[in-house]
Amino acid sequence: MSATINQKLSSNQSGGMSRVGIGLVLAAFVTLSLFWLMQSLIDTADRTLNEQTAGNVLDFVRVKRDEAVERRQLKPKKPPPPEAPPPQPKRQ
Repeated sequence: MSATINQKLSSNQSGGMSRVGIGLVLAAFVTLSLFWLMQSLIDTADRTLNEQTAGNVLDFVRVKRDEAVERRQLKPKKPPPPEAPPPQPKRQ
């Protein structure tokens, strides 16, 4: 039951090599595709807009409204002073 890693690899070496080969081919394809995509993005970023190819461009301008908001500072009314002081509590 306790087989070492070397024994497992030697018993399945033919299947493992094909998986590694397929993995390397796919990894190379993905890497080259990403490099090609990055290069095409860099090339298209340097292009300037021509007047013929620009087409109709709409320019939206936000108009600021002239609004004056008046806020009132509400101050609470002071409570009326007591007419007579409260009676002293009785001590026991």
